Amino acid sequence: MAAAGAPATSAFDIVDPGAGRTNTLNWARDQSHWPLGNTLLFHYQLLIGSVWSVRTGQPISIKFELHFPDGSVADVVYVYPDNTMTYVDKSAFDSKGNPIPQSSNDIVRTPNGRQDYDFSNPFGSDLNRAIQRFQSFGIPVVAGSYYACTTDPMTGVHCVHQF
Repeated sequence: MAAAGAPATSAFDIVDPGAGRTNTLNWARDQSHWPLGNTLLFHYQLLIGSVWSVRTGQPISIKFELHFPDGSVADVVYVYPDNTMTYVDKSAFDSKGNPIPQSSNDIVRTPNGRQDYDFSNPFGSDLNRAIQRFQSFGIPVVAGSYYACTTDPMTGVHCVHQF
């Protein structure tokens, strides 16, 4: 986690409500941090959206993908004229492309009831953060590089280390 008031350094820090999410959303909302190209794109989207907003009377929303220093990503939405920035549920992925679950019910997102998590090459903070997250949901997992998680209607979510 970053210093007080600083944006998060990983999408893991904004999945749950709290200081990491709040600081990151406030930082992202303040366009003074954005490089010139993104600022110009933002103003272009805002101009086009403003015309739409005037015609329809509806606020405009602009979706952004935030890229974190650890390689993870998450989506946020800016709403004008409210000047609000919100996290998009279930949009966070670690640097390996694995979804970052928001709850135990979110560990398996596929319609077939199985979600694979691959932390191979190299091991690192994604694996450690995922294990901590799964365990905080009451899902027992051991250190490994590849997990297959399934949902059983009777017994809930199970994650098994694959070799």
